[in-house]
This record gives sequence, C-alpha cells and structure tokens, in this order.
Amino acid sequence: MIFFGKDKCIDNFRKKTHLFFSILKTIIFSFLFIILISILLLQISCGLFYTENSKQIKGSNVTGSSASSLNSSQTSESESNSKENNSLPESIVTDSGASPAENISNNSNIYENKNFNDSDYNVINVFDGDTVELKNSMVIRFIGINTPEKDMYFYEEAKEFMEILVLGKQVKLEKDVTNKDMYGRYLRYVYLPDLFVNFEMVWCGFANAYTYPPDVKYTDKFLEAERSARKNEAGLWQKSSTEVLEVVLNYDAEGKDTENLNGEWASIKNTGSKSLNMDGWTLKDAGTNIYRFENFTLESGKNVILYTGSGTNTREKLYWNSTQPIWNNEHDTLYLRDNNGLLVYIYNY
Repeated sequence: MIFFGKDKCIDNFRKKTHLFFSILKTIIFSFLFIILISILLLQISCGLFYTENSKQIKGSNVTGSSASSLNSSQTSESESNSKENNSLPESIVTDSGASPAENISNNSNIYENKNFNDSDYNVINVFDGDTVELKNSMVIRFIGINTPEKDMYFYEEAKEFMEILVLGKQVKLEKDVTNKDMYGRYLRYVYLPDLFVNFEMVWCGFANAYTYPPDVKYTDKFLEAERSARKNEAGLWQKSSTEVLEVVLNYDAEGKDTENLNGEWASIKNTGSKSLNMDGWTLKDAGTNIYRFENFTLESGKNVILYTGSGTNTREKLYWNSTQPIWNNEHDTLYLRDNNGLLVYIYNY
C-alpha cells in the first residue's frame, strides 16, 4: 500500500508537470504568433505609406511644373512668333527653367517604350495635326486634343506644324485608360526628349483641348494651354472683325437627348445695324461635329435657331439633321467661325 501510494504521487506529479509545460508551450507559441503578425502588419503599413507618398511626390512635380509654364506670358508670345515663322518653337520654359515635358519625363515608368533608341518608334507619316504613323505600323491618335479636319480652316497649318515637330523623329508614348479608338488607332500622349507634343499643339494654337472620358489625365493642363492660346489669339484663335452677334446654347434637352434631338439648339442673333451674310460660316463643337451655313443671311436685329435634329429650314430655323446628340451635357465648346475660318464667337461650359 505504501509503494502503491508513492507511485500514485509520482504519476500525479508527472501529469501536473506535463500539463504545466503544455500550457507554457501554448503561451510561448501564442506570444510568438502575435509578434509575427505585428511585424507583418507593420511592414504592410510602411509599404502603403511609402507608395502613397511616392505618388503624391510624382503628381506634385507634374502639376507644379505645368502650372508654372502656363503662367509664362512671355513664353507664349515666343511660341506664337515661332509658329508664324513656320519653324520649331522653343521649349515652354517654367520659372525653374524646365519644360512641362521635361518634368513629366522624370518619371520613366509612364512610358511604353523606355528610351529613344528604338527606331520602331520613328514617326514615318503625319496624317493631320493629331494623327501620325510609326515605323512599327502603330497609328497614333493624340489624346486630349483635336485639330481641324481636311478642307477646314487651319488644317494645313496644323498638319505642317506636326510634321515639323515629330516627322522622322523617335517618340515616347504614354497610355491613359483606353488603348484604341473605334477606328483602331492607338490613343496616346506623345513625347520628344524635351517636349510634350500634345500640350505643344494646344499651347501654340494649332489644336483645341478635347476632353473625352475616361482619358482625362492631363485635361486641366490642356484647358489651361488653350486659354493661353486664346488670350494671345494664336493660330486657331485669331479673331474675326465681326462682333455683332449674341449666341445662346441650349445643350441639355428635356428628357432623353437621343429622343429629343431638337431639344438641343443654338440661337444666333445679329445685334448689328446691317444684315450679315453667313454663307460659308461654320458652327462646331469641341469634337468633329460641324455645321456649315449655306446661302444664309441674318438680318439686322433678327435671330436664327439651329436645331440638332431634322426639320424644314426657314429664315428663323435651321436644322443640323444629326441622328444623334451634338452637345455634351457636362462640358463642351461651341465655335462659330466666318467664311475665312476666323473665330467669331466661342462659348465654353
């Protein structure tokens, strides 16, 4: 009995010892697990913080440099003079001495092709002021800008200026959101070593800013460049001597735009003392929709309304005969030009 009791005590001691070490082991493993999870979360947080700050630094570099360049009126005059001489303009210079393209190009990660040593990215053909072809057979449609179509005012000038800028040269490309347009052309921002070509075309007055979501990365820069060109009456923005018109645009039709095309209209009033021969005049949106006035005279004090849809033309009402809405409900621009292509009126919203 004595030995039996001794063995029982030993067994109880062993069981308690085993239980103690089991609990201790569980506590140690739990503690180590908590430490590992804490380290992992700390690494993730640091990584996210670093990434976010990097993005902010890159974004501030681009915005700051472009804003400086757009506020330089002296440079704008230099650009316009260079354009008139039909020669390549000097780079747009900021207060810090850097051009917008130079500051944007500091981030090489935005480009599809990383350097200027690939001859496949040579421009071999210029179709017009906003479309070119590369040696690798890519047809590039410049994002964010629109230049005159063939037989329109300033078409040849815009095409020739684009040839001066890029023909025979290697370019870098930057993609926004959309890869190709409905015609199969690649939508891209285009760069030379020290020049943002899309920006340059607008800045010098050879193109208007053309916002087409979702590709809107540099929309604010293009709009600011256009305002500068308009202020200096560069290129497309040379004004007509006609200043006797009032224009009202109703761009948002009641109900569905597609079902109420004539709910969109532009009203033009002759506020002068003489009748106005508008034959050959054009009215255009920011895109490629163009209405041409034919054999039309607007009498003094009278107004004419141009409807988007269909109807019978009269002295007071004209019809675009479009099968789809013309005016963007959120933002667009109306351009009215005389028969010489000079700007008579502009309305932006």
